[in-house]
Amino acid sequence: MEKARAKVKDFRAWIAAHKDELTALQVLYSGTKPLKLSLKDLRQLKNSLSVPPMATTPVQLWRAFQLSDPPAPELKEPAAVGSVPPGETLTDLVQLVRHALQPADPLKPYGAQVIARYRDWLRQKDKDGVSFTSEQRLWLDHMAEHIATSLAIEAEDFQDGWFGQHGSLGKAHQVFGEKLWPLLSEMNERLAA
Repeated sequence: MEKARAKVKDFRAWIAAHKDELTALQVLYSGTKPLKLSLKDLRQLKNSLSVPPMATTPVQLWRAFQLSDPPAPELKEPAAVGSVPPGETLTDLVQLVRHALQPADPLKPYGAQVIARYRDWLRQKDKDGVSFTSEQRLWLDHMAEHIATSLAIEAEDFQDGWFGQHGSLGKAHQVFGEKLWPLLSEMNERLAA
């Protein structure tokens, strides 16, 4: 417990000391929403944490926070994207820094929060009378998962992975038509908060 508390204290001091040096910390300190951050910025933060004086990983930090400040049972949620433990996904660094800055905010995996916002977004669309076909829902589900692990979804993201295997950007245009770009913009804004 003492080591966990010391690691959390050191992490808070470290991010305060480096808030002007690392883009990821600058963005997270500013609190701007929607989140305008890249995976490159998060990789830079992760790499900076891996060397002394911190010499730690996001998983180790996550465990330290859990040990030093365990969440109330009603706040525990499973990881949203696969069975990846909290802290292993690069985007979980966002939550670690946010929780270090605002300890009252519960520490939840970034992906879990994105998927929860996605479900809320779908419910609101349904209330607004906007419906999606089953094929559109499949694509939307994969877009939300991509945002959960990559912070955003852009046109070039349709070339690889699931999207590339299912027709790339051309197929996305067929599935959504002229609504594709406004949907991508709205999803990036609403889900990557």
